Amino acid sequence: GRGPRRPATMSVLVCAPVAERAWALPTWFACLARQTVRPAEILLVHSGDRGDPTWAAISEGALEHGFKVTRLHDAKDRPKPRNDRSRFHTLTRLRNTMLAVATQTTRHEHLLSLDSDIMLEDPTTIEQLLDAQHAYPVTSPLTYFHPAMDWTVNAGNLGVWPEPGMDLDRIAWKRAEIDPACVETKTPQPIDVPMGAVCMSRSVYSIVRYRWHQAGEDVGFAVNLARAGFQAAWLPWLECRHCWDETCL
Repeated sequence: GRGPRRPATMSVLVCAPVAERAWALPTWFACLARQTVRPAEILLVHSGDRGDPTWAAISEGALEHGFKVTRLHDAKDRPKPRNDRSRFHTLTRLRNTMLAVATQTTRHEHLLSLDSDIMLEDPTTIEQLLDAQHAYPVTSPLTYFHPAMDWTVNAGNLGVWPEPGMDLDRIAWKRAEIDPACVETKTPQPIDVPMGAVCMSRSVYSIVRYRWHQAGEDVGFAVNLARAGFQAAWLPWLECRHCWDETCL
C-alpha cells in the first residue's frame, strides 16, 4: 500500500534544465501551483540567450504564482533538437549542475527533477510521490514518451547489474511494463530507470549524479543509482502528461 502520508510541510525543490520552452512554462507553472504539496523553491538551469522568450516565461511564471525561483544561465551549448544524440552530453552536464547547486546551496529534504514539458495535472502528484518515499528514496509517476504513444513509457529496467569493468556507457536496458496489480492496489512498482519526473530524497540527490549513456542521461543516472545501492519505484497509477510540443497542450 501507500503507507503513511508525509506531512505537507516537507520541503520540495523542483529542478529542470530548460531551453526553448516558452510555450510550455505557463502550463507547467500553473500545474505546480495547484499541487497539494507546493514546491518550496524552483531551480531552473536555462540554456539559450538571456532575455529570450523562455527566460521571460520563467520570470512571468514565478511572479504570477508566487514561487521562489532561482534561474541559472548556461551559455556553453546552444539548445539541440530532440533527435540530436549529442544533446545527451549537454543534458548530463546541466542536470549535474542543478544537483550540485541544490546540494551546496539548499537544505530541501526532497528534489523533484521535472522536465518542463511534463505537466502535473493531478494536484496530488507531489504528495503521492512523497508518500511512497517511506519505502523508496526515488519515486516517479507514469509518463509516456509521447502523448500518442501510450505503449512507450518513460521508465525502464537495466538488463544487467552494473558491475565494475563493464562498459557502463552502453549497458543494456529496456522499457518497463506496467504491473496491473500495482495499479489496482496503488502499490509502488520497483524499476531501475526513472525518467522525466523523478522525486528523490536528499540522501540520493546529494551523492548520485547523471552520466552520459548512448540511450540518454536517465539511463546513466540509473547506473549510478544502482551502484550507490538505491532502489527506485514507479507509481504506475499516477499519470502525468508529457507534452511533446505546443500541439499537445
